[in-house]
Amino acid sequence: MTKTNLPLDADRLWADVMALAEITDPARPYTRRSFTPLFLEGRTWLARRFADAGLATRIDTAGNLIGRIEGTNPALGVIAIGSHSDTVPAGGRFDGIAGVATGLEIVRALRDAGIRPRHTIEIIDFLAEEPSEYGLSCVGSRGITGSLDDKMLDLREPGGEKLRDALRRVGGDPDQLDLAKRDDIRAFLELHIEQGIVLESQSLDVGVVTSIVGIRRIEIVFQGEADHAGTTPMSLRHDALVAAADTVTSVRRVAEQLAAEGPDYFVATVGILNVDPSASNIVPGRCRLIVGARALRSCPMARRSLATQIRAQRCDEVRAIWGLPRPICRAGQVMMQRS
Repeated sequence: MTKTNLPLDADRLWADVMALAEITDPARPYTRRSFTPLFLEGRTWLARRFADAGLATRIDTAGNLIGRIEGTNPALGVIAIGSHSDTVPAGGRFDGIAGVATGLEIVRALRDAGIRPRHTIEIIDFLAEEPSEYGLSCVGSRGITGSLDDKMLDLREPGGEKLRDALRRVGGDPDQLDLAKRDDIRAFLELHIEQGIVLESQSLDVGVVTSIVGIRRIEIVFQGEADHAGTTPMSLRHDALVAAADTVTSVRRVAEQLAAEGPDYFVATVGILNVDPSASNIVPGRCRLIVGARALRSCPMARRSLATQIRAQRCDEVRAIWGLPRPICRAGQVMMQRS
């Protein structure tokens, strides 16, 4: 007998993605930041759709929303399908949710065809896969892999709430994270949009992931001296933003050099820059930035080069009064296994 793929209902899949897109900050579409009321509203919508598809639905202790359909031979383990429903600011309609909605549609297609798979299938909406206000990304997946530790749970968002308290607020339990750790998942599938333009530039429809880059984020706080911008002579200024700006350009320069030298993929970005006080008539006294670097393989040379350039910003503007770099996120690279 010839085996064929089950037909998916494209209209139903599209309707799900568009419906969730309506749950957004109207002033900044499409935005559903993790741990916010909008995120929880989206989660409630997803849980209802999971239940409608016949999935047993729960939130594990790491805060992941999971829909499960039992296989005919549970001993074979779990095939997990999913992604995330939280977004970066103005993150769009498809990033993350396309993977969750596709998993849901696969289960519905099986149901419509009267097929019960041998493997148990789980659809997972991982908690806070995007960088959160607590300075940490991949919160739910860290919980499933057993790498969400107490130091991470004690991270605070700008208002002072700890991540462990936020986890409780969305249905998780930081005191029982061992229950979230999994050893029964045999395969994982995530459909994801291309977030760059490589496939598009080559007119390719699909790319198969062969590796996941490692990520490191570093926070740097420059402490200068806030002074009146009209009465403080240029020669007497300690402008924190000048030092920060030099660091931004240095990070870009080093990243371009490392990317050109190869042979592996390397990028680095300064995506957050906070200036205090932020006023046109005040010399910036404090500046905070976050450097994010991604590499295909561990690259000590890249780390040393970036660190050297960052430390070199002991410019006259801030003299010796500035904060040293502080790592806030580290995730190792992973090479995918071929089936």
